[in-house]
Amino acid sequence: MQPLRRLGRHVGRRGAYLLFLALLDITVAYSLTQPLPLGLTRGQVYRPFTDLAPFAVWVWTWAGVGLLAFAAAFVHGLRVAVFGAAALMKVAWAAGYLSGWVSGYPLYTRGYQTAAIYVAFAAVTLIVSGWRENSQ
Repeated sequence: MQPLRRLGRHVGRRGAYLLFLALLDITVAYSLTQPLPLGLTRGQVYRPFTDLAPFAVWVWTWAGVGLLAFAAAFVHGLRVAVFGAAALMKVAWAAGYLSGWVSGYPLYTRGYQTAAIYVAFAAVTLIVSGWRENSQ
């Protein structure tokens, strides 16, 4: 139990949140590589995003930010940059949903709703980045 406790103290609350972000971001990256249901194509589903950047850029950026978040959970010196990158990634993803909604794409009739969720994640990420760790 002592090694786990020591690891928990080293990672801290912000590091635990970074591990959550790592799981979330890598899951999003993985999901983007999976086949789509109902015969839908990537062009149909991800058009607002591919209007902003090529599809592969989105996949690799999600994966990269997720891997950096995992590393930053343990390497404290990376945290400032990674919290910023993680928040920016969520805002960029929200922009894709807003773009689809504003453009009237049929799959994005509630794009404003998903955009709000990702902006909220970005805000929470920035709030957590400012937390002080307990010094126990």
